[in-house]
Amino acid sequence: MDIQSQGGLTYGLRAFRLDADSSDPTTRYDNIVMQTIDLSVGKSFSMGSNTEGKVFGGMRFAKYSERNRSGGGILDVPKAYGILGGITVAQKLSNNLSLYGGSTAAIMFAPDFTDGVTAETDLTFNTIDLNLGLKYKRQLTNGGNWHAGLGLTSKLWNGVSDNDSENISAYGFKLSFGMDF
Repeated sequence: MDIQSQGGLTYGLRAFRLDADSSDPTTRYDNIVMQTIDLSVGKSFSMGSNTEGKVFGGMRFAKYSERNRSGGGILDVPKAYGILGGITVAQKLSNNLSLYGGSTAAIMFAPDFTDGVTAETDLTFNTIDLNLGLKYKRQLTNGGNWHAGLGLTSKLWNGVSDNDSENISAYGFKLSFGMDF
């Protein structure tokens, strides 16, 4: 959700949650949970008449957990905090249709986490979100716009692990609807 002020600043709130169970015997994980909540402030910009975008920064709150199939391994990061920055760019293909892309990156810090049965402190990791898709925008009679989008999204968590260098990623489709007033 984004709210734009008259001065042109955009205030954003975004949430993401993935809770995935697996019955695949070739994977070592039985369950993985990734969750983020982002608070951001951004500023829109234009490059010519057909390209527009937004740069933004803010804070990210995250949770992460994984359960191993063997029952012995567990990694639980109940709370992590970080600083995020990002950019989105949209290129008009026609009056109503645009191609968009964007990225958000955050440097995260978890004061406490559990690795197996061991309580640990001071975990740092980073997260990267990538988006690419199409957006349809149509003007309303009151001067606002409604829009719908379809795209691809991916999430990469780099270094959120039990004292090793593993990374984890998720990818999928993104469907969005909204209105601007």
